[in-house]
Amino acid sequence: LPCWTDDREIYRRFRLRNALGIQVELCTLGASVTSIVVPDKFGNFADVILGFDNAQDYLSDANPYMGATVGRVANR
Repeated sequence: LPCWTDDREIYRRFRLRNALGIQVELCTLGASVTSIVVPDKFGNFADVILGFDNAQDYLSDANPYMGATVGRVANR
């Protein structure tokens, strides 16, 4: 899923889903995990990731690398 920030910078979002309906969303902004949807013990699906609703919040200086799998000093 191609997406754009407010500054028109492009980033990508990826959605992985299995046959059980479990779903993970990732984006290229810090290789961030933006959503994990899993069932509870009653079979109701819910997103269990703490994160932001839009790309600008992930790019903000106030972001403590929420969901990021690659930190600010990756490759160093």
